[in-house]
This record gives sequence, structure tokens and C-alpha cells, in this order.
Amino acid sequence: MGINADEPAPPEPESLPPLDFATMVTTARSVVDSDARLPDEDLEMAARRLRGHLALLIPEAEARLGRLAGAGVEEARRRLTAGPGLLGPRRYAHCLARSVLTLCDHLNPTGRGVVLRWSRDPRCVGLARLELRKALADWGLSVLEDSAVLILSELLSNAGLHARVSPEQVIETHYFRSSGGLRIEVHDGSPVWPQPRTPDPEALDGRGLLLVDALADEWGVADRVGPGKMIWASLSAPVVRPSERDCS
Repeated sequence: MGINADEPAPPEPESLPPLDFATMVTTARSVVDSDARLPDEDLEMAARRLRGHLALLIPEAEARLGRLAGAGVEEARRRLTAGPGLLGPRRYAHCLARSVLTLCDHLNPTGRGVVLRWSRDPRCVGLARLELRKALADWGLSVLEDSAVLILSELLSNAGLHARVSPEQVIETHYFRSSGGLRIEVHDGSPVWPQPRTPDPEALDGRGLLLVDALADEWGVADRVGPGKMIWASLSAPVVRPSERDCS
């Protein structure tokens, strides 16, 4: 069945710029590797940049990693708010740099993330799947496509159906390539966390989270920066042994 010509077209996805991890790591490395060679004015500028990086990294780590961010976030927050104090400017800059590198390592962005915003229009689910397929192809992870698009469909459909938020509160999808595979996140403005349930055998719905649990290596729910929550799922890419690669 086609879309009625009188119906408005689903909105185009709104792309959000991902964090510039490369710049963050470069700034931190320049401080860590400099020893005592950086002039005071360059050290001051680097410290200001590192503080700015941490101000972005801390909420990102909390939103994406939740409790897994743990000690790294707490240490980064203490360094961000404490200032040089007894450490002195040079040692303080080194501590900031170490925190930046730690959080970047936790977030593990081995590939460029894709962050998109959607309305609750059901047709956005198909568009989101298309963007995920493009990202997987770019990252050489098409082997995960079948499971990944099913997981995304369930999470995004649930957000559109059950996240009772005002129309102006959009839903965000985040796709990240990790060192072991893929992480999918769906952010919405509702504070209500989903609860897996045993569906009625006669019911046509209620199996979404059971499907996600069956397909994903791990999944969970976490608070996000601002109102609402974030549901995430991760998939590992299969390991190809040398013998299998030779036979392909």
C-alpha cells in the first residue's frame, strides 16, 4: 500500500554532529607527551581546551555508559571542578589530559558515530533503518544488519508508541561503531522505563523487548542528559579465523 499523496511526507532526519574525539585525543596527547616542554601560555590554553572537552565528555559518558562510566566520570568531575589547587598548573593539565584520554577510551569511538533526530511519525522507523544500513556498510559491519535493523525497529517503534511526550520532543537514534561491533541507542523524553513482560499468546504485540534480548549481546536502559531515558543495545561482530578467511 502506497502513501497517500495528500499525507505530509515524513520529516527528513536531522543530523547532529558527534563529539570530535580526534581533536580531544590530540589535545590530551600533546599535553601528556610534552613533559616540561610546553610554554606556560600554551599550557594554559591546553588546560582550557581540556576543561571544555571534559565538560562535553562527562555527560556523554553518563548518558551512553550509565554506571559503567563509574570512577572515570567521578574523577573527571573532581578534576574539572577542583582547579589546579596544590597540584600546580602543569600537573593539573596532565591530570585533565589523562581524564580526557580515559573517557575517550571508555566511549571507544573507533568509527564516526551517527546521531539523528526523528519525530514520532511511524514512517521514520523505515528511514532510521536505512540510515543504519548505510552506517553498517561504511563500517564494514553489514554482517550485523539483520539483527541490528530488527533491534532498532523495536526500540524506535516502542519510543514512538509508548513515550508519551509532546510532539515537539523528538526521538534520537545514535549508532556507534565500537571495537567489537555496534552499539545502538534510542533516546526519548519520557521518564518511564520499559519493563519486559510475558506477552499473551493471543496478543499481536508485547514481544519487542524479548526480541531485543534474544538478538542483542547486551542491552539496557539508562538516564540521559536532560529529561527522559536512553535504551541501548550492543552487537558483536563475528570473529573470522584465518582458516575461514583463506577459504572464502
